[in-house]
Amino acid sequence: MIAIILPYGDAVLLRHIRYLLAVSDHGNFTRAAEALHVSQPALSQQIRQLESSLGVQLFDRTRRSVVPTDAGRVYLDHARRCLLELEAGKRALNDVSDLSRGQLRLGRRCK
Repeated sequence: MIAIILPYGDAVLLRHIRYLLAVSDHGNFTRAAEALHVSQPALSQQIRQLESSLGVQLFDRTRRSVVPTDAGRVYLDHARRCLLELEAGKRALNDVSDLSRGQLRLGRRCK
């Protein structure tokens, strides 16, 4: 499990980032939970845990929807970029692994 250690010993897990992005993308805890295949209470608890770790509220909640706060929008922007970088790193590792197993054939055209 990947964790980012914050000052004072709190950790933000990769799971928190994925959940945060899903809630933002779906605009609703229920739909995000369905997309993530987790229960809505578990998702809500994870987001509250993330907010507690960061010391800020990330979403304004209404009965039917959630909207990122100003702090939430800033953090979401960084979270998206972070997740994209981690996924790019995973692809790069796969590319390196593929190169070490594969064969490279070089040819030259004769005139």
